[in-house]
Amino acid sequence: MQLWILIEIQSILTNYKLGINPISLTVFFGSIIVQLFRKTIIYKFIMAISYKIEIYNKNQSKDPHKIKTRPKIESLFKEQN
Repeated sequence: MQLWILIEIQSILTNYKLGINPISLTVFFGSIIVQLFRKTIIYKFIMAISYKIEIYNKNQSKDPHKIKTRPKIESLFKEQN
């Protein structure tokens, strides 16, 4: 990661010397913030929740015509019949 940062800094300085508008500064600092955010617990928590939601949605979409009822209600119907 350190080499990547040095390459980015060098490209920013080169662009600045050439007179190019250093928009890459925003991209550079934004990417550093993203890299740091990916190491936090909040990011891992959000990714875990999204993974669980994705698995839940896959399980729900396997049989869309199946009626979802609670197990207690199903057992009551079985006892009456």
